[in-house]
Amino acid sequence: MTEYEQETAPRNVREYYDRFIEEWDSRTFDVRTIERMVLTLPMMLPSGSILVIGVGGAVEPRWLRECGYDVTVIDVSSVGIQRARELGFRAFEVNVESDPIPGQYHQVVCMEVLEHLRDPLAALKKLQSALKPGGQLFVGLPNEFHVVRRLHVLAGTMDFVRYDWPHLRFFTLKECRRLFCDAGLEIRQWAAASLVPPRIRFLRPLGKVLCRLRPSLFALSFVFHLRPRPE
Repeated sequence: MTEYEQETAPRNVREYYDRFIEEWDSRTFDVRTIERMVLTLPMMLPSGSILVIGVGGAVEPRWLRECGYDVTVIDVSSVGIQRARELGFRAFEVNVESDPIPGQYHQVVCMEVLEHLRDPLAALKKLQSALKPGGQLFVGLPNEFHVVRRLHVLAGTMDFVRYDWPHLRFFTLKECRRLFCDAGLEIRQWAAASLVPPRIRFLRPLGKVLCRLRPSLFALSFVFHLRPRPE
């Protein structure tokens, strides 16, 4: 990276995600966010402090606060942080790739963030430093090559070839496991969200069965309960 790029990259990242938050489509994203939280909550400690990475539509921090957790939020977007503070959250403007993470927490929740980063491995290692002793980490990642995406590739109608596509890294279940292994993390539990959207209710039971049988094909995303691997 050139000296010019070093000076401008953090500002450009923040500007990009300011627009991302401003253009947030609650109808598209919030339902799936709730679905991930429903999968995640049974794996979590029943109380304590939580750091949420990324504001998004503020669904995750609000949900966790309602469950009784002490929630702190960080985001690269100043717009997102302002929104979180208006909702009463302790919130800090932090670029997880370049800035130190304030404080330590019993649990860290990082949903659908790592695919947006240039170096998800370095970020994942940094997130471990935000855990208190015995703390645990929850990471959600999209299944980029589910069956519908594969059909789009065959048809030549891929969405991820757009110049402004927000995902920089592409994950499969196998690649998720490799990332966590390289980061020194062990998977304690994991769950998969069905590819079938909640609005298509009559197909949801079938979608859940297929998701359990072949998650690499029929899962939209994965949620992982992680802990640092013992030395």
